[in-house]
Amino acid sequence: LLLYVDEHFEREERFMIRAGYPDFEAHKQEHDSFRDAIMSLRDFHEQSPNDIDAQKIVTFLENWLL
Repeated sequence: LLLYVDEHFEREERFMIRAGYPDFEAHKQEHDSFRDAIMSLRDFHEQSPNDIDAQKIVTFLENWLL
């Protein structure tokens, strides 16, 4: 997931810069916050793999996609 997020956001950010997207910095901050959340989830999973609530992850990703 982290690999996908990095690739997707990097590509989107390049497009936004080329297009002169007026609110680029604010949108990039949203990307950075989402990346941080995914990295925190990865770290939590590495430390406590049995404590992951899959339904919460699915809900989190659904909300992000929407």
